[in-house]
Amino acid sequence: MAGTRERETTGRGNRDLRRDNASLACFRPEPTRKEVSALLALTDSAVQAVKDIVSSSDQIPETAGLRMVAERAGTQANLQVSVVPLPAEDDEVIEEQGARVFLEPEAAALLDDKVLDATVEHNQVAFTIADDVEE
Repeated sequence: MAGTRERETTGRGNRDLRRDNASLACFRPEPTRKEVSALLALTDSAVQAVKDIVSSSDQIPETAGLRMVAERAGTQANLQVSVVPLPAEDDEVIEEQGARVFLEPEAAALLDDKVLDATVEHNQVAFTIADDVEE
């Protein structure tokens, strides 16, 4: 009888474990890229600049965007920008008004709560990054 009782307890324990895991999944869902990607805000000028840069590239699919990669140089960081057809697996994806910006993890950390702006002069785009000012 002890063997039967042990199997019942083990069986019930497995069912409870599965139920507990399902409950945890409901209360603690995995974040999606969209939920995590509210790191960098884009001004209307930046949105237009990103769209113009990406659309001017040859044979780029709709999934394309501007990718930013942080490169450390001592205590400073430089941001490298390039047009890519898809984000890397660990990139944060920011989509705003049809503009897509992909941030590699270190760039995402650096640009947390920042605002990307752009100015265009003589067909040259200059991006600036400012602290997010809440009003």
